[in-house]
Amino acid sequence: MKTIVINNQKGGVGKTTLAVHLAWFMAEAHLRVLVIDVDAQSNASDTLRQYAGSTLAADLFKPGIRIVPREEEGLTLAPADSSLTDLDRSNAAAITTLQENLAIASDQFDACVIDTPPSLGLRSVGCLVAASHVLAPIYLEDYSIKGVKGLMQTVIGVQRRYGRQDTKFLGLLPSNFNTKSPR
Repeated sequence: MKTIVINNQKGGVGKTTLAVHLAWFMAEAHLRVLVIDVDAQSNASDTLRQYAGSTLAADLFKPGIRIVPREEEGLTLAPADSSLTDLDRSNAAAITTLQENLAIASDQFDACVIDTPPSLGLRSVGCLVAASHVLAPIYLEDYSIKGVKGLMQTVIGVQRRYGRQDTKFLGLLPSNFNTKSPR
């Protein structure tokens, strides 16, 4: 199963929009898609609520959780809920637990798309550890561009610390730009 993590530690750059549209695109291509919304704002969950499965995103950070795919339409959502915020204060072992639970579910899904929060915490690190691919949407403006260095340091640091050198960084995807800016 390909696990594509949409990540940037800056808010408002289009992570959720990209995650939702990527999931729909893959489902329309007849792939079995798992969407995990680990952003407590739960915008992806609100958009995809009709595809909600029986497993919450926060539960996937607990050992031995089985993900049951929905049969209809090829899309299964593990929705966000308020308990996600508690995860960032939980045991560091949860960082690798998401990866373990996704490995168990890999024969039931072709792809997994994970929408991450706009902050670096246990949830985001756990998602990067579980990722086979990382894609970072950015706005082409000063604050977003300044954050690229930190984003890259995080991705590379997680790869090194958790032995995930096989994770592919797909790149930076400009999601908005100002046509009047000289930059």
